[in-house]
Amino acid sequence: MFSKEVVVLRARKGVPGVGRKLSKHFNANEVTALHKPQLKVPSGAKIINYGRSVEPIWLEEALERGCRVINTAGAVQLCVDKLKTLRKLWIHGVPALSFCDNRESAQHWLDNGQAVIVRHTTKGKQGKGVELVEPGANLPNAPLYTKFYDKTNEFRVHIADGKVIDYVQKKKMGRKKLDKLGIQDVDSLLRNHKKGWVFAHNDLLEEGQEAIKAMSLAGAEALGIDFCGVDVLARYDGNTFIDAVVCEINSAPGMSSPTTFNAYCKAFEEM
Repeated sequence: MFSKEVVVLRARKGVPGVGRKLSKHFNANEVTALHKPQLKVPSGAKIINYGRSVEPIWLEEALERGCRVINTAGAVQLCVDKLKTLRKLWIHGVPALSFCDNRESAQHWLDNGQAVIVRHTTKGKQGKGVELVEPGANLPNAPLYTKFYDKTNEFRVHIADGKVIDYVQKKKMGRKKLDKLGIQDVDSLLRNHKKGWVFAHNDLLEEGQEAIKAMSLAGAEALGIDFCGVDVLARYDGNTFIDAVVCEINSAPGMSSPTTFNAYCKAFEEM
């Protein structure tokens, strides 16, 4: 029997992850997008969709019985596709990376001395398909280009039900941890775990926080997503905030930090 809370883990069964942690916390069964229609989800259940862009084949029937989906497949699809994300953000006036989807416009940036980030796929994860092209270099064909934003800091703003529930900053791993993971060179462009970076709650700059949180909330609203992690790039001169832009919005935000995980669980309970 299913409990009241239901977690949609992924389109097919696979390696345990955040979905498994959430289902354990709520004493909920995991379901997938491809479960057979006769596998009933209880009437009135809350379906926590952790990053699934595939609409479950049983969803229509479940909605007719009063179930609620937290993060619809349509909203997740907008988050997954970086081009669609940026279009939505710009349409709604949210400060975001400058972008284009044609080589001619990107070449114009290069010709004016501006570096370009080439995205060979609009749906890449953890920096997959990302290439930095400097002025004077050859520009390849790609579905998405973004103007290089010379950030000094990078933040993730966790949002649920229209509220900021957690706020963290990307920081370089310590030498001991880098050595343990076998990371010799820390990549300053692609700041993810595999490149030597982690999210941290300590030593957060106060200045600029309100602006960063406000644009993150606006970004989540623009995409119609109930919960997410908004990645924001920012520029500071020392401790003085200059500006910031939304880079992307994650429909399956990492929750490895107990603080972050507990914040989401509390938010889901309130929702």
